[in-house]
Amino acid sequence: MSAKPAQKIYEPEEVLPQRGIMLFIDKINYWSNEKTECAVIAGKNGAFVDDKNQIPSWVGLEYMCQAIAALEGIRRKEADQSILLSFVLGSRRIESKTPFFTLNQYLLVEITNEMRSENGLGVYSCIISSERKTIMSALIKGVMPVDTSTVINRGLI
Repeated sequence: MSAKPAQKIYEPEEVLPQRGIMLFIDKINYWSNEKTECAVIAGKNGAFVDDKNQIPSWVGLEYMCQAIAALEGIRRKEADQSILLSFVLGSRRIESKTPFFTLNQYLLVEITNEMRSENGLGVYSCIISSERKTIMSALIKGVMPVDTSTVINRGLI
C-alpha cells in the first residue's frame, strides 16, 4: 500500500475573499474534494457580539457559507484558478439547538457537497458542532459563477 501525499494546509485568507472583521473562519482543519471542516472562534473579531457577549445563532449561516466558500476556494486553488465570489441562493432545513453562540465558543463547521453542476451551482449539507454536539444544521444552495455579472443581470440574486 502506498502512502498518501501530505495534504496542503491552506490559511483562510488564501481561499476566501472576506477580510477584516467579516472573515469568520479561523482555521481550515481538513478538506477533501467533497468535504471540509473549519474552526470558528465565535465572536473573536467582535462582529455581531451583543452586550451579553453573545452572537445570534443566525450568524451560524454565515459561518456555514464561509466554510462552503473555503471548500470551493481550495478546489480552485488546487486547479490553479483564481478565487471567485459566491452567492447564496437559499437554505432549507435550518435547525438550531441554541439561540446564540457565546463569545470565544469553539465551533466546528462541517460541509459536505451533495451536488455540483457545471454552471457553478452547488448544494451543501452543513453542520456546526461544539463540544462534539451538533448545535446547528442546514442545507444551503449557492452558486459560484465565473462571471458574476451573469448572475446579477439575470436577477438570480
